[in-house]
Amino acid sequence: MKIIKYRFPFIYFVVFSLSIFIGYSADSVGINNNLINYYDFIGDILNFTAILTGFIGAIISILTSISKSSPIITSILKSKKALSQFVSSMAIPFTTGFITIFLSMVLRLKINNPELFLSFRYINVALLSLAIFFVVTSFLMTFFVFYIFFLDGFSNKNQKEKKVFKPTLKK
Repeated sequence: MKIIKYRFPFIYFVVFSLSIFIGYSADSVGINNNLINYYDFIGDILNFTAILTGFIGAIISILTSISKSSPIITSILKSKKALSQFVSSMAIPFTTGFITIFLSMVLRLKINNPELFLSFRYINVALLSLAIFFVVTSFLMTFFVFYIFFLDGFSNKNQKEKKVFKPTLKK
């Protein structure tokens, strides 16, 4: 029963574990500096991550600009658990995006300057793992936010449409 109580962090833990496994497997298969045009691949990860991090930042700014009188925001603010899940579902991909951007820059620097002291394999595995984790958590955040807003809009629409029949006598 405790696993149900902690299903939100458990999902992120499973996704993180799978992304590390996939990142390590991709590095073992040969997606590393031995690959032709690997520098461009790292640049593509950097560009994609920067764009998606900007998108997440825009979503966060839109959500914070919604007034507290909104029924969705007030229902989230009432529950401590819902608020922590809502905030962490936005903070995890946003923070992971910044870390991925930073690692992409460090890895491109390492490719151009092989005499740097950093170990290439661990940076490569970390970058691939974080890029996968970032994409999946961004999808989870978007799904979570749209689920809340569309479900609430759908339930409010159904509540407005319900008409209670009150029998009256004809006059």
